[in-house]
Amino acid sequence: MMQPVENNKAGVNILNMEHRASLRKYNLVAAIIHGAMAVLILITKFTIDAPFEMHFRKYYPNQPNYPPEYFNSTCNGRKYESTEAFAWLACVAENRNASEREAVITNIEIHDLGSIQVWGLIFAFELITCFVHLSFLRYDQEYFYYLSYELNPTRWREYSITNTLMLMALLALNGIDDVYLIISFITLTFALNYVGGLVFAMLTYLLEHEEIYTQSIRKIIIEMRRVLLVWSFVAYFIPIIAFWDIFTVTYNNFLAISEDTRGLFEYFWVFIFILNVVITILYNIFPLIHSVENNYLFFGIQIYSSYTTIEKAYLIASLLAKTSLTLIVFAACVQRA
Repeated sequence: MMQPVENNKAGVNILNMEHRASLRKYNLVAAIIHGAMAVLILITKFTIDAPFEMHFRKYYPNQPNYPPEYFNSTCNGRKYESTEAFAWLACVAENRNASEREAVITNIEIHDLGSIQVWGLIFAFELITCFVHLSFLRYDQEYFYYLSYELNPTRWREYSITNTLMLMALLALNGIDDVYLIISFITLTFALNYVGGLVFAMLTYLLEHEEIYTQSIRKIIIEMRRVLLVWSFVAYFIPIIAFWDIFTVTYNNFLAISEDTRGLFEYFWVFIFILNVVITILYNIFPLIHSVENNYLFFGIQIYSSYTTIEKAYLIASLLAKTSLTLIVFAACVQRA
């Protein structure tokens, strides 16, 4: 088992009594605020109601509207046998007019799998966050022990759950109900936080303590860390791009078919637009802190004197981001049926 250390790699004591007391206050305030938010959600639900639901559906191609040539085994006056499928497809493609080679329109069969109320996701989001901050106070020795190694494994475990819950609520507000798309997003988000956060932190720790392994293992660790960094970068931007892409397409489609209610829909979509802007801004706070933590900015120079500063930055960013998102998303749940 690792032995506690008094100093970080810069030789600065990060576990003195002042820092410990300060972190306890930060976690206590965060626990109180998130607990109050959870209570507020319950009170609102059972007094005003929050009926908005997240639906889960499967979309299957039903009867494809392919050109008639695809249902005739004769092409160019020649009848093709079943073993000549590739030659037949090539013949059909070659003899179709250019105007017929555009995307095939397919009828979609929709299977409704059920729904859940979004307020429950937000409530669980706040309650779990509250309990995690309380656990830092209850088990503070373990909390400070890991901080002495510039690690906080529980943070990434919690983010992998709470970020997934919030993502589901945001998907619902943006009208995304394809169950396979939802599963893909939440799986990616969970992995991004757990693997991209926790595993990356452990690899960084190992890289800074090369006395415990050979140079061959060091090369593997460096390779894993680089691959994980690139993967995390890609996985991080996929939900952002998807949100804006889906929002833009949905927005334009609604305005195109709603002449009489165009003004009403524009007002509604302005709210969703502001929501997505806020999400994008808040979403980018955490990678910024992560970049400072790992000295990616400022030409690789460490600009913080103690890891306690980084931990406080995560606590403040988490409190601001989660509280803001909860208020915005829950307000939308109350307004939308």
